[in-house]
Amino acid sequence: RFDLMGQGLEIYLGSETKLLPGSLIEEFYLEAGEEELHHFVNPSNYFGYDGFVDGFFEVLVEGPWTLLLKSEIEVLKPNYVVALDAGSSSQTAVRQDMFYLFYDGELIRVPKQKKKAIKVLEPYIPSIGARVKIDRINFKQLASLQLLVIDLNAKEEDSSR
Repeated sequence: RFDLMGQGLEIYLGSETKLLPGSLIEEFYLEAGEEELHHFVNPSNYFGYDGFVDGFFEVLVEGPWTLLLKSEIEVLKPNYVVALDAGSSSQTAVRQDMFYLFYDGELIRVPKQKKKAIKVLEPYIPSIGARVKIDRINFKQLASLQLLVIDLNAKEEDSSR
């Protein structure tokens, strides 16, 4: 079992459970049904990425352009106000999914806002502004980003021939 907050793997060995720290793991797979596997990687070990990145990324599309998903957990403290009788009296864990591209040794965080995403991606994909309009790319939707990355990989393969 993957511990998202602890960034490690819980491994069951008979009657005891061991925690394997994430820094020792290059990649692992989790089953999500009979035929579905989710591939997770540690970017510093898997890609040889030497920038500071904590945790694991799920590989969504692999190739020269690799689309990655990172789930981040933030624990919000109780915010209950007695005088107003409002708020939450317990801690709440909030999960936020962020998309990243890995290309040519660089890990690029893809903002969910269209204008910010275009600005971040323009140095790598000069035609991204036009592509967003023509292909109606939505940076919040996984399917839209997957199509973009699959197309980028196909063009990369065509240009290398």
